Amino acid sequence: MFTRPYGEVLATWRAAIHHAYSPEAIFGRYEWNLRETYRNRLTPPPTRARLNRKNLRRGAILLAKIAFGIGIRGDYRRIFWRFAAKALRAGRLTELISASLVAHHMIRFARECTEGTQNASFYADRVKTLGNERAAA
Repeated sequence: MFTRPYGEVLATWRAAIHHAYSPEAIFGRYEWNLRETYRNRLTPPPTRARLNRKNLRRGAILLAKIAFGIGIRGDYRRIFWRFAAKALRAGRLTELISASLVAHHMIRFARECTEGTQNASFYADRVKTLGNERAAA
């Protein structure tokens, strides 16, 4: 049981999630990783097991879906393209794809939390809002 009222804890949690997973914040962290950590990663040489027609097709489809879904239709497309341009200039296509997928998922999660359609606890049975906070007690 919380020592603070449930509504206050919920509001604080939603504000933190909203801030941490805003498009500016999450792509800002990925830009930092691009500058500071991705360049230090080992790049294994391509092998036939990884560099084959099936994987190239999968990567092209993912990149097209990301470019269309986030880069054209997304409401944070400018932030995405700023990150994408830096990743492409650095030759980090794999990181562009993986970072974009994770960022999109986390941005959607944060928005659902802020709207109250996502649980305030990963262990809760149902979505709890201020209206049914007695169910949490």
